[in-house]
Amino acid sequence: MEDFNAWWSEISLLLKIYWIIAVPFTILFLLQLISSFTTGEDTLDSDAVQLKISFRFFTWRNIIGFFTIFAWGGIACIDSGIREGVSFIVALVSGLMMMTIMSVLFYFISKMNVD
Repeated sequence: MEDFNAWWSEISLLLKIYWIIAVPFTILFLLQLISSFTTGEDTLDSDAVQLKISFRFFTWRNIIGFFTIFAWGGIACIDSGIREGVSFIVALVSGLMMMTIMSVLFYFISKMNVD
């Protein structure tokens, strides 16, 4: 535990924020993934919580994906030696790209028809 406390006190505030976001959202992401594979449905994305946009950009799935990729992207950038300001921008763009890709995939999946 002393090693963790020493490491935690040495890292920057932004890196602490990334870690605080990364851990719970990664757990939520994994739970969502397991739920999707085992039940075949999304327990976190019911129609009641989605904004009624045909593209469905703001869903729980996308928000969890955004914060997961945002945090891990920021951690990776800082660990690679990239400045904090640039790492924040890269993390933000990575999270938005994740949301966009997931939205596009599920949009086209919803348009698929079976004859």
